[in-house]
Amino acid sequence: MPSWEISRMAGYAVGFFMFWGATAFSSALTLLLLQKPAPADAAPPDNDRNAA
Repeated sequence: MPSWEISRMAGYAVGFFMFWGATAFSSALTLLLLQKPAPADAAPPDNDRNAA
């Protein structure tokens, strides 16, 4: 056991934010995996708009 102790309320707060972070991470991963890839025959984006 570590030599330092935290209060029960601090332990609950740390646990809450850990679960909150895990939920946010899983939601972000879901959004990332749900993105549809661009079609293979799509034209590349026009990057010459500001060249003139």
